[in-house]
Amino acid sequence: MSENTDSDASIPLEATKLTNDYRAVIQENFDHYQKSFERMLAKKSKAGINIAAFFLPVLWSFCRKMYGAGAVFILIYGAVQAVLMCTADMETMIPIWVSLGVILISRLIYAIFADYLYKKKVERVIACAEGRYPAARREYLESRGGESFLSCAVLLYFCTLAECLLCIFVIH
Repeated sequence: MSENTDSDASIPLEATKLTNDYRAVIQENFDHYQKSFERMLAKKSKAGINIAAFFLPVLWSFCRKMYGAGAVFILIYGAVQAVLMCTADMETMIPIWVSLGVILISRLIYAIFADYLYKKKVERVIACAEGRYPAARREYLESRGGESFLSCAVLLYFCTLAECLLCIFVIH
C-alpha cells in the first residue's frame, strides 16, 4: 500500500505510511505544513504563526475545511458588528477601538495556534479513516482533506450578501 522511494529507504514503513496519510489529507502546501508540524514537535509547542490565518482567518479556515473554526470567527465578527451598531455614536468612539482590539487579538491568537488546530484536524481525519474506512482509506483521506475553493466561493458570496443586506437595513 505504501510506496518506498529512495528517500524513504531509511524511514520505517509505519512512518512512511503516516507521512503518506498526512500528504493525502493536506495535499496542497504539504511541505510547508510538514515543516510547521515538525517544528512544533521539536519544540514541544502548540504555537507557531500562520500569516494567512491572521489576515484571512475565516477564508483560510473554510479553504482548509475547518468549518467550525471559521464559524467561530463569523460569530465573533457578527457580535462585534452588533455591538458597534448598537453602541457607536459620533461622540464616543470607544466601542470602535474596543471592537478593533477584540478582532485583532482574536486574529493573533488564531494565527498563533492555526497550524496546531490544522494538525489536530488532519490527525482526526487519519484516525477516522483507520477506524471506519480501511478499504477506501486513500479516497476518504483525499476527500476530507485538501482545500475547498467551492466553500470559499460560497462563503464570499454569503458574506457579500450579508453585508449588502446589513447596509440596506442600516440605511432604512
